[in-house]
Amino acid sequence: MEGWPVAVLARGHAVSPGVIRTAVADLMPDHTVIGQADVSAPESPVTLDMRGKPPTSLV
Repeated sequence: MEGWPVAVLARGHAVSPGVIRTAVADLMPDHTVIGQADVSAPESPVTLDMRGKPPTSLV
């Protein structure tokens, strides 16, 4: 996803930017947002079901 703005990914999958941010945060629990180092990842795994096809450069 490097180089892809959240807004572009959200539009491409017909979801809100918050959904993209949440999905990325759930998939990368070891990474934290600056200023939110004490926020832990959810305990249970999350299944993503996004409509559409991802851009070919992300596959």
